[in-house]
Amino acid sequence: MNKGEKIQLIIIFILFSLILLIPSIILIVNKHYPWAIPPIIGLLIFGYIIKKFHCSKCFNFSCPLNNQPRWVIDEFLKRNPVMRNAWKKKGWQIEKRHYDYKEVHSNFHLSINI
Repeated sequence: MNKGEKIQLIIIFILFSLILLIPSIILIVNKHYPWAIPPIIGLLIFGYIIKKFHCSKCFNFSCPLNNQPRWVIDEFLKRNPVMRNAWKKKGWQIEKRHYDYKEVHSNFHLSINI
């Protein structure tokens, strides 16, 4: 994902958030505070669910929302030579570190099993 695509993704998320928050803003302006809370809570729950259950399993490591540990990315790239070569061209350095068995297998929720 290049810089332009990352910027577009962030802009889309900002616009999506604003569209969901427009009812809350209108309700706050009209002093209907209890009705303004559910859209805000819904947006927060949506963000949490996406980050927790989708982004944590995504293999698009160049996405700004991806939060995979570096060792997962390195292991993925070691097993995929085409991706490894593309990432090396962009300046990625695979760490020559030995990973502890407990560290590697404690993240069992990841989609990449080592």
